[in-house]
Amino acid sequence: MTQTNESPVNPGRFITQTCFDNRVADIGQFLGRHLTKENLDVLKAAIEAQDQEGEAEQEQDQEQELEEFAAASAEAFIELPAVDGSD
Repeated sequence: MTQTNESPVNPGRFITQTCFDNRVADIGQFLGRHLTKENLDVLKAAIEAQDQEGEAEQEQDQEQELEEFAAASAEAFIELPAVDGSD
């Protein structure tokens, strides 16, 4: 007796792919249900606010690093007397 059903070549991959496809569908349904125009506006504002905070923190960090570098450089080098050209 011959079976007419075709079995997948790799059943593990088939099962994994099916689960992943269903998960993607679940995520799509979730986003469709919960991300309304109002929610998207709130999400966008939150992301933009976080970006602005991150930029401000990055500028402060850069300024602090520059000050620390300048202080360390000043300590590392000796100050030479000025050359005024008159003897």
